[in-house]
Amino acid sequence: MGIPTYKSMELPLLHEIEAMGGSGQPKELYDRVAQHFPGLTASDRKLVTPKTKVSTYNNRVQFVRMALINKGELDGHTPGVWTITQKGKDRLSKEWPLGFVPEYCDLANLFIDKPSTRPVGHENRSTRKASPSSAKMKLEVPPTPNRKAGAPVLVEQPKSVREQLLAKLHHLSPRQFEYLVAEFLRTHGLADVRVTSHSHDGGIDGYCTVPFLEVKVGFQAKRFGATTVGVPVMQHFKGSLTFGQHERGIFVTTSDFTQGAIEVAEGPGVPVILVSGKALVEAMLEKRLGIKEIVTSYEIDEAFFDSLTQ
Repeated sequence: MGIPTYKSMELPLLHEIEAMGGSGQPKELYDRVAQHFPGLTASDRKLVTPKTKVSTYNNRVQFVRMALINKGELDGHTPGVWTITQKGKDRLSKEWPLGFVPEYCDLANLFIDKPSTRPVGHENRSTRKASPSSAKMKLEVPPTPNRKAGAPVLVEQPKSVREQLLAKLHHLSPRQFEYLVAEFLRTHGLADVRVTSHSHDGGIDGYCTVPFLEVKVGFQAKRFGATTVGVPVMQHFKGSLTFGQHERGIFVTTSDFTQGAIEVAEGPGVPVILVSGKALVEAMLEKRLGIKEIVTSYEIDEAFFDSLTQ
């Protein structure tokens, strides 16, 4: 995962200061905020900026603090003490309710701009303006056992690889695709991921939780070809999610969603995150899921797909 983004640290920092009684010291807050990022390793926290030799992670938290002071959500008058303001508390009460999947959760890297139930990779041409993040996704490649430090990095994947990967997903059995989605969710930081048995799924293909918050999530995996996910399918899934048992839903498909299905997902009841086939492929490339790296080129990892339950 690497060092979290500035924006993704804002809510965790506000939350931890509030949890400490409204104020805290930087040294303790660095550790408390880090707990919200399962992908942040000890090695990541040892990284330093080249010029100042200061911890990159600590420095980023400091910048986040200054941004929150400028927003009026933290009080910067007392040196060495970080204090939340009423404005910061008000933001927490609105953006940190039970069942909210926060932006800093690794799964939220799927979102563009801010958390939303809008399908990842779906564009509403009438209302959405193109942005650099949506028009072209650049992949930051972390060091892996198969890639030595300093080795060439392919930032933008060839289009043919995306097409091959999507075609591979379409050839999986429905059960294999469910296990693929389970692996996909694990790579995005979700915990306790399990696939249900067909005879007891109740309209839900699997379950998982958001670490630390213990937010309960039910997910659906639909391997569709040219058929988009419509209202009836979304209504059935949403009807299977019940408050108390599930606080969030995730619907992953190899195709896309109709406008009606999007409106159902955003409507009353348990909120549902939508992941289109296009976004699923992009995320798999970024996480190296089902992909083998050979120098600077990629090919389908047949052994990975063969390992999925038939």
